[in-house]
Amino acid sequence: MPQWFDEYARLQQDDGEPLKVETSRVLAFLRSLRDRGVPAWQRLQAARAVEWYQALVLRNDEVDFVHFKQKLGELAELEKRAGVAVENGGGMPGEGLPGLIDPNEPAAVRKMRARMRVLHHPKSTEQAYVGWLVRFIRHLDDENVDKYGEPEIGHFLTELAVVGEVTAGTQNQALAALLFFLVSRGASMGPAMGAFRAPTHLRCVRKFVLRI
Repeated sequence: MPQWFDEYARLQQDDGEPLKVETSRVLAFLRSLRDRGVPAWQRLQAARAVEWYQALVLRNDEVDFVHFKQKLGELAELEKRAGVAVENGGGMPGEGLPGLIDPNEPAAVRKMRARMRVLHHPKSTEQAYVGWLVRFIRHLDDENVDKYGEPEIGHFLTELAVVGEVTAGTQNQALAALLFFLVSRGASMGPAMGAFRAPTHLRCVRKFVLRI
């Protein structure tokens, strides 16, 4: 529930002003979830989260949530009867579920997104790391990256440094992303990968890997 409320709060962007619960805001919030493909039963959870905030924190009943909950309950029942399902169970990051993931992305990318969301990594980090995994896939010209390991990653990083002439920070970010990919699929990190670390970011990379 707190994750749904955080999502509502981010949508308001009140810049330090007390968070308001108004019918128009709640409606806009629920519609934004609908437009993102969030199923009705989870939009119902979101509505209840905001309702609880109104009751427990604001201590008022300015917005009547009965209509929202009734309508969403009806939609949830219709979706259930129709067998509507969302890949990975839908959900919000932080609920033990990875949220909505594009089924058209490569399997390795979907797995990385799911793992990073369950571990509460920032969206910006997720986007950056997925970007490096996609570049690695293009480098291999093969979406089935599970069969590749340190040798191919080493070649990719060497190409970045020699051909791409990337900075140490950029190379370290690529390394961290691909180490995350390796470790999250159960592989161990061999000593050879240390040769590709730029020393200025070594401590950060180690700290990140320990979180996986």
